[in-house]
Amino acid sequence: MSLLVMHYGLELFSRRYPEKKAIQFQSQNLSFRELNSRANKVANYLSSLGLSKGDRVAAFLDNCIQYPEIIYGCSKAGLVIVPINFRLTPAEALALVKHSSSKILFISNRLENTLKDTYQSFEETLKHGIINVDGNSPKSGQYEQLINGQAESNPDLDVSEKDLFCIGYTSGTTGVPKGAKISHRSRALLLLAAAVEYGLTEEDVNLTPGAIYHAAPIIFMLLAVNIGGTSIIMESFDPEEMLRLIEKNKATNAFVAPTMLQFIHQLPEETKNKYQLGSMKCLISAGAPLSTNAKTETANLFGGNVLHEFYGSTEAGWNANLRPRDQIRKPRSCGQAVMGWEIKLLGEDGSEIRNPEEVGEIFVRGDYMFDGYLDNPEATAAAFRDDWFSAGDLGLFDEDGYLYIVGRKKDMIISGGANVYPEEIEDCLHACPGVSDVAVIGIADETWGEIVTAVVQASPGEQLSEDDIAKFCEGRIASYKKPRQVHFIDQIPRNPSGKIMKNELREIYSK
Repeated sequence: MSLLVMHYGLELFSRRYPEKKAIQFQSQNLSFRELNSRANKVANYLSSLGLSKGDRVAAFLDNCIQYPEIIYGCSKAGLVIVPINFRLTPAEALALVKHSSSKILFISNRLENTLKDTYQSFEETLKHGIINVDGNSPKSGQYEQLINGQAESNPDLDVSEKDLFCIGYTSGTTGVPKGAKISHRSRALLLLAAAVEYGLTEEDVNLTPGAIYHAAPIIFMLLAVNIGGTSIIMESFDPEEMLRLIEKNKATNAFVAPTMLQFIHQLPEETKNKYQLGSMKCLISAGAPLSTNAKTETANLFGGNVLHEFYGSTEAGWNANLRPRDQIRKPRSCGQAVMGWEIKLLGEDGSEIRNPEEVGEIFVRGDYMFDGYLDNPEATAAAFRDDWFSAGDLGLFDEDGYLYIVGRKKDMIISGGANVYPEEIEDCLHACPGVSDVAVIGIADETWGEIVTAVVQASPGEQLSEDDIAKFCEGRIASYKKPRQVHFIDQIPRNPSGKIMKNELREIYSK
């Protein structure tokens, strides 16, 4: 078996440490032997249905202990896992099931109850129907009953590193989600390189507080297992529960979206101080830049040598990382290229930008790129220039070669002919007293083309006005960058990776 297939580590450590805990979810534990055995049962069951190498298996699941069993089972059977965002409506989930040509669907009881009138449409779409992992549905197949009695031995099947491992749907912050085709080689190399970058070994305990359907939580959950460590899965994110689990399990690493850190920092001081968090050696954030204030609070709570921030995408995985020693020295940077990747900036004319502080579109090239978008050659062609890929982000390098994200290409505001980058203004306003969260968008205007518009979420108990925001901006940002409109909102809409849903905000405030 190739080192670069995703179930290689599970099989290796099921032989080396058969009774060591691999997965923990609430009060349930699976040893490496048990996880490997149950993954084999899933693989053999799916194969018994007639599913063959390359067929797609959709997972519309809450976080649960069955999720890693199903992922590894699909890997062993040469099947392609399709994780689906459990926050989607039934109609949106059905569209992804159809687009991916999935032949069977794993679902949790809660989500099955949301299908209601669309249940029959799912059944008509899925050749092999729906399996409920909770085992208490009168309509769907029952997970435990179906895998019970299946062989615990590995399927007799050769899985290649070039075979597809999963189809990962993009977050859709700028449009309809696209299905990124990701091979075993792509994800396996990413896990190995991340283990080196973050110094993770079989001694480490990972905590997964985020939704597993999303790329980063899946990556770090599987990373722990694939190197012989332990992965603890939270049912859902709760800031104090995360701190409690870190202390109880002596967790050493975790991936957290920026919003999760925000919620942790908003806990009362007496709550945060209740927990011993010294075991945490690697706290990894991505999806959106952290404010300087958030970094300082993170260092105060977890220690100054813990926080990493990376830049990446569903398609290209993980491309740059800012290490703890650079967090304060290089605020707002996402670091330098990581193992296996190159990064460059291109101007609108396609020429490479080499001058520090000059903005261009970010392109990456590496050894574990995705294999294009499913059934969308136009989008694939638009995302590549030769073998260089762009996720549509704009950035700049400083004089030391550190990368900074200045915004999405589609989010850039052109006001009065000048380019305005929202993240620069957002960083300024995050430091404004009383501001909990902020999003900056462009709204169409007959005179200016677009006007800079700030959408502000005040901290609990704070009262802010448009004048407060305007006064704070004085002397901090150029006049043409200052928000011409300020709106206040109860909650800035973000997806689970922490990215602001700016399409949603533009739709609301353009009216």
